[in-house]
Amino acid sequence: MSPSNRKIVLKIALKKGVICAKDLAKPGIHRKSLKRLEEQSLLIRSGRGIYTYPKADITENHSLVEATQRVPKGTICLLSALSFHKITTQNPWEIWLAIPQKSRHPQEKLLPL
Repeated sequence: MSPSNRKIVLKIALKKGVICAKDLAKPGIHRKSLKRLEEQSLLIRSGRGIYTYPKADITENHSLVEATQRVPKGTICLLSALSFHKITTQNPWEIWLAIPQKSRHPQEKLLPL
């Protein structure tokens, strides 16, 4: 990986906090770059195909961002949406998503959905 590509990937990761392979398609960088940066400890793998910048500002909504990366057609709903908009004082222990009927359901166990 060239140093310029590494800078581009790290800049995107710093800006977004969470990055996946589709974020690298526009600048034309190969998806294996993410794995190489993880091996160099410049990115942290937080799920299948999802990487986090180690020094990114992690907020209470970070898990919502990861959920939307894992399920792009999913919609945050119910208690998760109420909590995000500060309409309720309850804090759900899992993320509530509305997933279209014909979409693939997430199988990953790292993030309770």
